[in-house]
Amino acid sequence: MNGLREVLATRREELLSRLGRNVSEGLPNAESMRKRLLELLPRMLDGLQARLEGKPLDGVLPSMSPGAAVVARACGLLRDGLLGLLEETGGVLQFSELRVLHRFLDQVQEAAAAKSPEEQDTVAHHAAQLEAILESIPDAVYVGDSESITHANAPARALLGGNLKNTSPLELGERLQSLDSVTRQRLPAEEEPFARALRGEAVTRDVVLRHASTGRTLVARCAAAPVRMGERIVGAVVISTDLTDHQRREEELRRTAEFRERFLGIVSHDLRNPLNAIALSASVLLRDDEMPTRLRKPAGRISQSAERMARMISDLLDFTRGRLGGGIPIIRQQVDLRVTCRPVLEELRVAWPERELRVHVEGDLQGEWDGDRLAQLVGNLVKNALDYSPPDQPVTVTVRGEEAWVRLEVHNLGEPIEPQLLPRLFEPFRRGMRKEENGQSAGLGLGLFIAYQITRAHGGTLEARSTREEGTTFTVRLPRSPQGNESP
Repeated sequence: MNGLREVLATRREELLSRLGRNVSEGLPNAESMRKRLLELLPRMLDGLQARLEGKPLDGVLPSMSPGAAVVARACGLLRDGLLGLLEETGGVLQFSELRVLHRFLDQVQEAAAAKSPEEQDTVAHHAAQLEAILESIPDAVYVGDSESITHANAPARALLGGNLKNTSPLELGERLQSLDSVTRQRLPAEEEPFARALRGEAVTRDVVLRHASTGRTLVARCAAAPVRMGERIVGAVVISTDLTDHQRREEELRRTAEFRERFLGIVSHDLRNPLNAIALSASVLLRDDEMPTRLRKPAGRISQSAERMARMISDLLDFTRGRLGGGIPIIRQQVDLRVTCRPVLEELRVAWPERELRVHVEGDLQGEWDGDRLAQLVGNLVKNALDYSPPDQPVTVTVRGEEAWVRLEVHNLGEPIEPQLLPRLFEPFRRGMRKEENGQSAGLGLGLFIAYQITRAHGGTLEARSTREEGTTFTVRLPRSPQGNESP
């Protein structure tokens, strides 16, 4: 075989097949570039053959330009493929053909790099549009490569400061002095979000930075990602969002809430002594046989109000323990839930003589629990059901022993709980509306919160479901022992 012209004339299909394999193997995950290369390579073979025959170079590039990067890749593939085939077949490349080949490849790349005035206007418009978009973003956005920062909007220029054109990733880390937002330890240069993105990682993390222009310390959420051209990483982009004011407001809200809850706990605790004195005095008056009849009714009201205030104070103290003290404390001992429930339900029957209270008990109901707290739990759930159900409808309490758990259900008919309220039902100070509409007090709205906290303290679960057809059911599941709180 004599040379390049004969290879193109007699081995064209073999050469195209070889080039196609090289494209597929070299770019397994770049479908768009593979497609453009496979469209371009036959045109380039036609153009090279025309040049070897002394014809002008026309129509080699597709009307829709494949881009300089694709053309450069195609030139390399074509050169290697031709030279490899010549070597395998024992062909001899003439100097004149080598000169034509190199000149052809140069012309193709020059044509790909050259842009018409219309293309130049389009590129300039897109660049201006991108710049306007970057400048309109209130967060700091900057783009760069391993050598310097190439693009930055106004917030980024203020954050980074100085001349960014020659700012390397290492110098960028020195300017920002990034600290981990949790440990407050200095981030190594290789752990900077920008540096990690240059290595191909997409990362989001909160960091503490030093604002280069003002010198102030700020908390920022940095989202960084690599910029790719095909399979190659050509740079990285970082978006830095200032969270300082947001975190300050959150901290202020947290401190305010904590102060309010501590204040409630202190006041509730200090109110118990004078309230005990009032309740004791009212009890003494009611036991006095010589007390005038006209004063017995006011004394009874004082006693009842004192009892109600005592319950409210107890709820407030439990609330502060649940919110600030790591949960409501419990003292475990061997308890039979049947025995625990009986006096609670009897007291409720006395307090609500006009209501029907049904009780179903079955199975082994013993476990390691805090009996007093479970009595409080049962009382809160049943009282809630009595409060928010029609007076002519029964309230049903079902207690059932299971293998490692005991299930308690409290059910009532009537208006269902509003769907939007269900997810927040066990939050403090949540109350239904029906009692308020009737002008009666529904308490502080802590009963379900405390019931939930007592259940949690025992390692159990408390759930509610409510529909118009089936009514409302609160279901408590309690493990018999601390070791048995894994769901079956």
